[in-house]
Amino acid sequence: MGSGKTSVGKKLARKLEYDFIDLDSEIQKYVNQSVSEYFDKYGEERFRIIEQKILRDTFRLSKTVIATGGGTPCFFDNINEINENGFSIYLKADSKTLINRLLNAKEERPLLKNKKSEDLEIYIDNLLSERESFYLQANLIAEAKDINLDTILDRIRF
Repeated sequence: MGSGKTSVGKKLARKLEYDFIDLDSEIQKYVNQSVSEYFDKYGEERFRIIEQKILRDTFRLSKTVIATGGGTPCFFDNINEINENGFSIYLKADSKTLINRLLNAKEERPLLKNKKSEDLEIYIDNLLSERESFYLQANLIAEAKDINLDTILDRIRF
């Protein structure tokens, strides 16, 4: 959350002349409600099942950049499936950077709902600790603060 997956993904897709898909947007279309509403109504477990189904649907696409949710690679065997079916990039950011980016948008993020800003740093630090081992399995790790698309393009295998 807040690393810039959607923004960077759109720029990367334009530069490559690829299509772009935001996985959360595809989930919203599938369930006909916002991710936040679905999350509130059915819970994280059911959301993650739908998320995996939509993720797997993207594997048949070509010439497409896909921005996943921050938790997508961390559930089931998603990170391995992502790497088997495409090229993954981890936009690495420290918790302070993420918090600064998330403070303005936290109402749209189900996992941040009802979190006070003083609790946010602890929560983000814990979440990063839990997820880092999955993120580090990405094919490429790029610093989210200093995204250089040319450097990323040089390192992507097509």
